[in-house]
Amino acid sequence: MLLTVVSGATSFEDLATVDGELHSTFRAACFAKGLMADDAELAAAFQEIVDVTVSLPQIRMHFARMLVHSAPQDPQALFNTFVDDLCGADEEPEAALHAIEVHMHGMGRSLTDDDFGFILPELPASQHQRKRRRGNSTHITVAESIRQRDKLLHLFTPEQHDALHQVVAAIDAQAHPANPDEPQGSNIFALTASAGCGKTVFANGLAAFLRAQGRDVCCVAASALAAMLLNGGTTAHSAFHLPIPCHETSSCNLSAADRWAIERLSLIIYDECSMVHADVGNTVERTLRDIMHDQRPW
Repeated sequence: MLLTVVSGATSFEDLATVDGELHSTFRAACFAKGLMADDAELAAAFQEIVDVTVSLPQIRMHFARMLVHSAPQDPQALFNTFVDDLCGADEEPEAALHAIEVHMHGMGRSLTDDDFGFILPELPASQHQRKRRRGNSTHITVAESIRQRDKLLHLFTPEQHDALHQVVAAIDAQAHPANPDEPQGSNIFALTASAGCGKTVFANGLAAFLRAQGRDVCCVAASALAAMLLNGGTTAHSAFHLPIPCHETSSCNLSAADRWAIERLSLIIYDECSMVHADVGNTVERTLRDIMHDQRPW
């Protein structure tokens, strides 16, 4: 970016110098020249999250999602702004960073990636946290899932309860077919309703119901905004490692661990699926057929 606006530069120092001041990074020089917007809007949005969220793990999860999906210009400054909100009582910032890193790994990223630039300090051996398998969105504990299930299913209408039982029955039929030699029925469900009718509540309740039984559920959405509303949700591009752009012969770039995690899933919830380009949907379908060794559609 600086190369396009700084004329006559003969060294890296020339590029990083603005109004006679040599900046320590090219990013800082871009800010000084007004070439990059600040993170004021993201900070305001995160402040709203902090104001209405009482769970520290949820605040950390939203911070990780903001880093991955909103691309702040200065992630470390954003962390420093909210460090008191991201740390528990009597907890050092290092511990908060490692807790956020767990959520980052769930989205296939790391705070140490070049576009974030964090340096993760070593924790005492007693505080080391296991890094969860990339692509596994089932890091929500069974106990937490039970609490979510009891809270959300209480809000379900009779129609939503009926839909939940239909989905669970289809999953059970796939896992334990009455006659393995006979072709299995469809395990695809489409949920359509107007805004405000409870689609997200149903999705989260269904996921919590299955996770409370120890089953694995992957919640994805076409957009980052929709993904933030799903418990344990992420974008489809992040979960399935979709190439950009997708075309008629694309496949998802999954590791062996990613494929293993997807094969173990009982359910994939894909919010806003009707909004994605056909090539994106077809890429996911081709990959799932390959992983499951099943040539039925989806």
